[in-house]
Amino acid sequence: MFSRPESTNAIDSSDLVIDRVGHSGPTRAIDGVSFALAPGELICVAGPTGSGKSTLVAALAGSTDPSVRVVGGSAQVCGVDIRRPGRKHRLLTYRTGFVPQGAGADLPPQLTVNEVIAEPILIREKRVNTKALSIRVATLLDELHLPLGTAAKFPYELSAGMRQRVAIARSAAEPLVRRRPRPLRRTARRVRRLTGRRTDEPQTGAGRCA
Repeated sequence: MFSRPESTNAIDSSDLVIDRVGHSGPTRAIDGVSFALAPGELICVAGPTGSGKSTLVAALAGSTDPSVRVVGGSAQVCGVDIRRPGRKHRLLTYRTGFVPQGAGADLPPQLTVNEVIAEPILIREKRVNTKALSIRVATLLDELHLPLGTAAKFPYELSAGMRQRVAIARSAAEPLVRRRPRPLRRTARRVRRLTGRRTDEPQTGAGRCA
């Protein structure tokens, strides 16, 4: 049997089928989704509440949520097969940034904002240039119009909108593909304009696998 050739696209999905597993058994959330996202392109998936948007995004981002189960079709994200990532699962999560709805409410309460944003990098890298990391964190805070003093604060000291922006910064610290289901829902209108997003865009993803 020949192995599936690695795609050059950021995302390649073909007839993808995903179930949500609950107490009453599996429910079909995604049924036969096919699309391709080239590096540098943007895609928006729109639909009503409960239509499976967040489920699709979670699966593509390599979520380990046991309730999300890919049962058919195929999808590659930056060349990694999401159905059978094997040892490449770590690579998949390294290359993707996933900001779920309400991510700001789930920030580690015992960490400062600086530590929250830097944590994904520190988990994966044994040796880190602390000066470069501090500059990266400061740059992300500035891009999201958060005061540099925010870095020393704890999540409970911030507003809901500020916490959501911290969650976005955390996901943008190093990933190559970003997935955000309604990431800016609680952010200020000024920040939404600057990022070029509308709050009624349920899913956005930017591909960059080079």
